[in-house]
Amino acid sequence: MHFALLLASLPGLALAAATAYVAPPMLLAKANDPSNSCVLPGDYHICNFVARSNDTGRTLFAYDFDYLDTATNSSTTCHYDAATSKSTTPEGMTPRFPCEDRDVKFIWVDKMQKLVMIQRVCPDTTGIPAYEVSGSVVIPLVCGNTTSCVTNQTDFQSLFTSINPIRDATVARHRRAADAVRHSDERDVAWPYDV
Repeated sequence: MHFALLLASLPGLALAAATAYVAPPMLLAKANDPSNSCVLPGDYHICNFVARSNDTGRTLFAYDFDYLDTATNSSTTCHYDAATSKSTTPEGMTPRFPCEDRDVKFIWVDKMQKLVMIQRVCPDTTGIPAYEVSGSVVIPLVCGNTTSCVTNQTDFQSLFTSINPIRDATVARHRRAADAVRHSDERDVAWPYDV
């Protein structure tokens, strides 16, 4: 009896061992179901990080980098400019900035030269993710007498260390927009939602 329970839990343990976070059991079952496209990524890469600073790197006013998650086959470019970039999070949350793929967001922590990455994962049947994984990586910068800052390597690999339900309100807007499209198809009615 105990041996059968141990064998039944092995697929979940194998996936849990491959990540630095523990996924909720229901999500883990979804990821282990071969008929489902849910993938729980373990790590990611930050490539070609370049930045600009007016104070030799204490604060950055612009930066660019490439993001790669091989488990989910996600690849996108990310850009921040203090003058033009807008946070997608509501007031009261730490500002997050979207990459070109809006399921990937980032936070730069000047004081620690740390980049926090957030990726939405495991979409539901309507294609909208309910969970996000996150992790961080320290990116040491060298800033000379000019405003340009560079790193000593072109590829930083880091682990996703947590998974949580999405708290970002942009998901609710996406859900309403998906419902509006569905209702529009059913009733020939257009619903105005900010997407």
